[in-house]
Amino acid sequence: MYSYEEWERQSGQVKDSLDLTFNRQHATFWREYMRDRDIVEPDAKFGRISISRKLLDAIGVDKEVVFSGNDFKIEIWAKERFEASRLSNEEFIAIAESLSKK
Repeated sequence: MYSYEEWERQSGQVKDSLDLTFNRQHATFWREYMRDRDIVEPDAKFGRISISRKLLDAIGVDKEVVFSGNDFKIEIWAKERFEASRLSNEEFIAIAESLSKK
């Protein structure tokens, strides 16, 4: 989930890299990229947001949801999948070491 401004910025970068007029593959990609995008407005009274059932089903939510802050976006996870994605300390250290060599 992105703020609307960040979504516009990133989508603009993607769109600017495409030739939507003469490249059918680019046009097909853009149509799929934009398909089913939801704009969520917070509830004015309570400050809550509603996540569509379609999105919850797509990410496999049965019961609990995790909102994970990640720089300029918030990732929405089914709790079980979020926990299963956790790296071991060894995996994390190996990634950190590989990044420090660059």
